[in-house]
Amino acid sequence: MENDMKALNDLVEEYTNKETELVKVEQELATRDEQFANFIAAQKRLKEANEVLRGMIREEMEARGLTEHETDTVILKLTPSGKYRTDDIEAVDDSLCKVVKSLDNKRVKAYLELNGHLPEGVESTGSVLRIKVKEKK
Repeated sequence: MENDMKALNDLVEEYTNKETELVKVEQELATRDEQFANFIAAQKRLKEANEVLRGMIREEMEARGLTEHETDTVILKLTPSGKYRTDDIEAVDDSLCKVVKSLDNKRVKAYLELNGHLPEGVESTGSVLRIKVKEKK
């Protein structure tokens, strides 16, 4: 048992050392290489602009009733997303609907806190490991 804990502690130590090392390298690269930092920032701005542009193009094509548009460099096509919605589910045929029954985790947690045990038919999915790296002194 003691050897198992030592092995676990060694693995945790190795992981946290690597994680800390990677964070330091990233910070060093960003401060040492301004060109790299500028590249990362430009890449992020381009991605954001791309999302806005795609939305504008889609809206314009929909407004004009176009499903396809071609330029010298690209072919743009509007295709159905495959996702649908309704404002009146009662008007939709039952064969096109599904009923989903799922646990409300907040209610189960409240039940557990009030009663000291899980409700009948409910079991825990396990534990979550949270890691907090201590600052070295």
